[in-house]
Amino acid sequence: MYYYSIGYTSYEDSGFAVLMNEQQFSSGEFNAMVFSCVSLVAQETKSYYEQSEFQTGFGYYSVYDKLINVKFSDIYETIADKLCEKFDFAKLEYQADFALFGWPNLNEKEDWDYDDERHIKISEMFMDALKDVKIHPEHTNDFGYD
Repeated sequence: MYYYSIGYTSYEDSGFAVLMNEQQFSSGEFNAMVFSCVSLVAQETKSYYEQSEFQTGFGYYSVYDKLINVKFSDIYETIADKLCEKFDFAKLEYQADFALFGWPNLNEKEDWDYDDERHIKISEMFMDALKDVKIHPEHTNDFGYD
């Protein structure tokens, strides 16, 4: 079994779908498959947006306004579904995951007011392991941000 990933990243978040296939494909071959599915998704998106206007909580806006806001983060999961339909990929389903917000300082139990019990446990483990570390007097965590 071979594993493939499709997703997006940004400065604030990311999303990925992990796909499996019995066949091994090169990056170029996988990219070509993705592009062929993007074409299908684009055509389906066009059909959906052929309405003249859409209603939101803020009133109406035109199709053109909506189309310029299509992002890869909006369509990558649909592309993954198309890869499954068209090229016999299967989505990898996780039985469990361990993902935490990555910015809080592990040496501060309640940094960012983040109260996930798994984060607190890891913080306690780090604080216990590092409690005897002598910090150099010139050490700083100040990276110049206000």
